[in-house]
Amino acid sequence: MPIISVLIADIWTVGIMYLLGINFNITTSAVPIAVVGIGTAYSIHIISKYYEELHRGISASEAVNATLKHVGTAVVLSALTTIAGFLSLLTADLTQSGNWVYLHLLE
Repeated sequence: MPIISVLIADIWTVGIMYLLGINFNITTSAVPIAVVGIGTAYSIHIISKYYEELHRGISASEAVNATLKHVGTAVVLSALTTIAGFLSLLTADLTQSGNWVYLHLLE
């Protein structure tokens, strides 16, 4: 299930690139790969906590609530620091990094 959501995010990212007229080049071709890597890491944290809660013997809906309560904030804060990291690349003097940074913000 987590890989499906990551693949959907990848399809959306490539679709937005197409709609914005951004061509694939050496730099922008790394964006879908980064989406898979980052999305998978976040998914692993959420899914592992969910299964941990289920093994405690609570219902599925309670497990979802407990998961969001315990790791939801951490995942959101981690995403925000990742966004801040990619935004910092805008200060770099690289001609091709501009599109790459904006596309990572879509993740």
